[in-house]
Amino acid sequence: MSIELIVTAAAFLGAGAVAGLSLLRAGRPADPFKVRLVDYNYVAIFAVAIMLVVGAHLVTLIAGHPVTGRRFG
Repeated sequence: MSIELIVTAAAFLGAGAVAGLSLLRAGRPADPFKVRLVDYNYVAIFAVAIMLVVGAHLVTLIAGHPVTGRRFG
C-alpha cells in the first residue's frame, strides 16, 4: 500500500469525522443565553465538499489511472 493511499484515506476519514461531529452539534437545540460563534451547518457542508474531492482522488488512486468518464462522439 502506498503512502498516498494512506494519507488520502486518513483525510477522507478525518473530513467524515468533522462532518459527523458538526452535524451532531448543529442538531442540538439552541441555548438562548449563549451566542453561537460558528454555524455548524456551514462546517458540515464544507466537510462534505472536502469528502467529495478527496473521495474522487481516492477512487483514482485505487483504480490506478485517472477516471475520465464516458466520452460521447
